[in-house]
Amino acid sequence: VEARTVPAGLAAGRIAAADLTVPHAWPREARALGEGWAVAAEGTAGASSYAPLALAARPSWLEAGEALPGGCDAVLPPDALDLSS
Repeated sequence: VEARTVPAGLAAGRIAAADLTVPHAWPREARALGEGWAVAAEGTAGASSYAPLALAARPSWLEAGEALPGGCDAVLPPDALDLSS
């Protein structure tokens, strides 16, 4: 089948004839999908309610849509952190 050019509004459901490329990621930085605590996922591996993990510093709180701070790649749910101690 020969490739055709169609307006973007009519392209839904069609197959692209070539790979699509973009100049950069969008958004440019990782963003929180929900509110919670910004952490590095690797630093929380194995943690659970039965095996809590002591963090070296209090993580940053993020609202949904905010950019993750440098060094962070995950957002813990609001109730996943015990701030009582």
